[in-house]
Amino acid sequence: MLWAMTHPLDDAAVREYLICPACREGAFETVPFERDGLGLVHGVLVCDRCRGWYRVEDRLPELLLPPLRDPDRTGAFAARFRSRWDGWSRAAGPPAPPSATDALKMDQIRFFRGQATVYDHRIADSPFWNAFDRIFLDMVERTCRTGGVLVEIGAGTGRFCSRLAGRCRVLLSVDLSEEMTRVAMAKAAGTAGSVLHLVADAGNLPVRMGVADGALFAGVLSYLAAPQHAIAEAVRILAPGGCVMGEENNRSAFRPWFDLLMSVRKSWVAKSYPARGVVSRDVLASWLTGVGVSPRVWTEVFLPPHLFNLLSAAGAGRLMRATNAVAGRVPWFRNQGGLVVFSGTRDRLP
Repeated sequence: MLWAMTHPLDDAAVREYLICPACREGAFETVPFERDGLGLVHGVLVCDRCRGWYRVEDRLPELLLPPLRDPDRTGAFAARFRSRWDGWSRAAGPPAPPSATDALKMDQIRFFRGQATVYDHRIADSPFWNAFDRIFLDMVERTCRTGGVLVEIGAGTGRFCSRLAGRCRVLLSVDLSEEMTRVAMAKAAGTAGSVLHLVADAGNLPVRMGVADGALFAGVLSYLAAPQHAIAEAVRILAPGGCVMGEENNRSAFRPWFDLLMSVRKSWVAKSYPARGVVSRDVLASWLTGVGVSPRVWTEVFLPPHLFNLLSAAGAGRLMRATNAVAGRVPWFRNQGGLVVFSGTRDRLP
């Protein structure tokens, strides 16, 4: 079944994979307003425990807590379907004090709302990221078994979707930005695989414990105020023996040179957590071991992105693989790549 094409959200998927992000225990009841076959086009998901409700609009569920929701969008949706349900006045979840990080998350939601239509052109389609993405996805395919359930956390515009969905039974594609996720959904329309898109918070995944065979972060942890908690969330949803994988900017000895180049000619614009745009290998390894993961951590990319972007995508790929192979054999230098990559297996409960 091509969920990305015809049934992006059906009742079986809701029961098998999703939990309420508010009470963290309840399963969802589906209140459909419009279906396409088995797939839910418009409706709400109602928690059977806390009775909080979540919007599903144009096939996309928004599984954010109320402080992170767009009140105008939520209000317009409720007005559109006012006569179809009598639960609109019900609280959208149990009361909770505002999180200290809500302001940061809302700032990122606004930032990526403006980036959604240009993100691929500015970043993903560049020769540098095209080359690295191929290397990174090769690692993911070697690490995570074929035919399982993979959760990509912070999936953005779905730049990995077509390749990952083809090797998974189900790909759960999760991002905080609804605009970025809708771009990903449009791409997935031609993907030969089962893709379930969710608008959700990396620190509060609405995914059942133990359902995933793999969890993937690609440049996401530096955006978060509490990356350790997001890693713990990823490990929570893994089945025993499941793997967590990812990449981040490395705090290498050469990072000041990169920062200088970026100040002269900026290759991309980010919205990372203010105090952390980079992550050291040792800190990343400590985050992983702290939640029961046996990690492998290494670095890639030993030349500036600006140089790769002078080449074609094919030329950048050849140069990156060659320089990675040479630098990876040199003591000390092999730990100074611009990107730190990690993988690890869940071997105990956090």
